Amino acid sequence: MKKFVSISLVCVLLFGLMCFTSVSGNEAKGFLTKNTPATDDKMSETIGGSGTSVSLESNSSKEGINMSDLSDLMQPLFSSKTIKDETIMFLDKGDVRTLLFPIDKIISVTSYAGDITYKEGVDYEVINGRIKVLENSSIPCMTRATYFNYPGNNFQTTDSAHTFWGEGQVEKWQVCVTYTHSSEWNGFKQECHADVYENFINKLENGEDVTVFFSGDSITAGANSSFNGNYAPYVHTYPMLFCEALADLYGYTVKYIYVKDNLTNTAPRIPSEDYVAGTNGTITYINTAVGGWKSATGVSNIQSYILDYINKYGCDLLVLAYGMNDFHTSKNAPTRNNLKAIVDRVLTVAPDVSVTFVAPMVCHPYAIGSKYYVATEKIAMGDDMMNLAEYYRATGVPCEVSDMGSVSRAVLVRKEFQDCSGNNINHPNDFFHRVYAQTLLQTVIGYENMN
Repeated sequence: MKKFVSISLVCVLLFGLMCFTSVSGNEAKGFLTKNTPATDDKMSETIGGSGTSVSLESNSSKEGINMSDLSDLMQPLFSSKTIKDETIMFLDKGDVRTLLFPIDKIISVTSYAGDITYKEGVDYEVINGRIKVLENSSIPCMTRATYFNYPGNNFQTTDSAHTFWGEGQVEKWQVCVTYTHSSEWNGFKQECHADVYENFINKLENGEDVTVFFSGDSITAGANSSFNGNYAPYVHTYPMLFCEALADLYGYTVKYIYVKDNLTNTAPRIPSEDYVAGTNGTITYINTAVGGWKSATGVSNIQSYILDYINKYGCDLLVLAYGMNDFHTSKNAPTRNNLKAIVDRVLTVAPDVSVTFVAPMVCHPYAIGSKYYVATEKIAMGDDMMNLAEYYRATGVPCEVSDMGSVSRAVLVRKEFQDCSGNNINHPNDFFHRVYAQTLLQTVIGYENMN
């Protein structure tokens, strides 16, 4: 009898194990698609839709996090051997462009929206690891004559020419290249600071609900992401991509809080449904960034735009992304002091918060006629933020810098600015929103910590 019971128990355990392992993470997870519409809710503050109910075995963070759980858009651009939808902008037929890496094989070249696929040998060819647009190609080319003498919006460059820029006007001239390569990235690499964010990561590993709060200027508000502009391919803003990546890695659901800008009576677009990657916990997403804001504006509006929300929802990770509109000040001390003023006030209501400063991408490096222009040697904002982060760490506050300034300068060694920008002066396009999101993810979690 004892032998029979023992055999039966073993059978039950084996059956249970088979049932547990029969559903893979990728098959079970429910995702919003990139075409998910934005909310039309006009309330000043609501929580995003209830999302889709999913029956699944959630990602088990206790066993480690898996890079394969990330979306294609969040696979690491600087270490992957397949690069998806890297953007470039040709000016004239016959132009040759360099990508992040020398090309081994092109998988596809499409229009920015992805609705047109161009043909190798007809529209483009690969020459010594670079891509050339052919003379009779259907790939759009603005022409140099137009680019340097664009009617209306333009700015003076270092060679006294006037160069095209415009909101929502650049992407129609850009194309997306997906390709393979066999090279290594030798430029600047964002360091991983997962040790600094151990408390935040532990919360995710333990399935605790967390709130991620973003405050900043137009880039963080989503400027020139196709989702924010409501046009194809509807790639989410970098704050959304970051939170959705956390959800993918730890089996969470992202719940979006609809925030209305009381000063301009507008609101950043958010998805109409929650982002459901698992049921381990909830990431509450709050983004009160406003286009045109300087760090000083963040300080003067801290109560209604930051503290009131934190008092209601809490704050586990605070992402402060100011500086682009501070660039035309001669010194960076005001930015550093304003960031400190914001953090100090937040600590009074959320003493256990973790903090990340995002040093902004460089603006167009030749736009001397633009108020955003600052010569490269004068840009020390990232260093100032790092000094401030070090100060906070010394006081026990987890704080680090996601250095998009250094990342963007390294990318511009290989690529032209118009390849990466959504307005050709100071905003990222979809590709660079991905770079922003990946740099932030590398800072807080680290790709090297994924299986």
